[in-house]
Amino acid sequence: MKLQTKRIEEYKPTKPTNSHCISASQEYRVLATLKTFFPRKFKLAYKSERPDIKTDSLGVEVTLICNPKEKEIESIFGNAKKRAEKLKEKTRKEGLYIIEEAGIPILRKGGGFDSENYKKYVEKAIQLKLQKSNEYVDEFGSNLELVILQEDLIPSEVEKNVAKWMLEIAGKNCIFKKIYYICSNYIIRADTANEHIWKRKITAEQNMAFKIIGRMTAEGNLDMDSPEWN
Repeated sequence: MKLQTKRIEEYKPTKPTNSHCISASQEYRVLATLKTFFPRKFKLAYKSERPDIKTDSLGVEVTLICNPKEKEIESIFGNAKKRAEKLKEKTRKEGLYIIEEAGIPILRKGGGFDSENYKKYVEKAIQLKLQKSNEYVDEFGSNLELVILQEDLIPSEVEKNVAKWMLEIAGKNCIFKKIYYICSNYIIRADTANEHIWKRKITAEQNMAFKIIGRMTAEGNLDMDSPEWN
């Protein structure tokens, strides 16, 4: 991965935000992150549909941490020009506000991070993908992994506990042998079989580059043969 190129430095979103572009951008962002931190393992990985990321022998599902109320607001954001007043009223009512990074909306809460309910959101994200995992068993067997994406920064409380939560929720016999947690400032991996935890810091520069590469690829301005991906 090449994270410092002229195209990345000069990037500005060129297409309107919509739900398909947001979803594809997020999955390409995850792929760029995995290729950077695990270059040998994910060297030949590519974005797919079912599951979301593939290699010849590995399937990786991607899921997004989301408060259900925030998910509703994100769906409104996709048509914000037509529904600007509804979006404004909904975010105000829920105490949220929207920023954009690389053209992707990020919802932030005026009162701070919702740590109290966050474990519930992690649990829901894992359980949702566990319900669908049987679709891929015939193709990948036990070679299935899961990535949980949190769009924003996380506080120290979550950083210290999220791997333990993932192991607790998934259990030792989980079909996903590894569960990754990616946010704006950390990548954390939990091995469900041996309960080993691995963690690395993501710099602000890396985080923005991952988002821009994801967005540019979703827009069609980059492809997997582009220098940024190699």
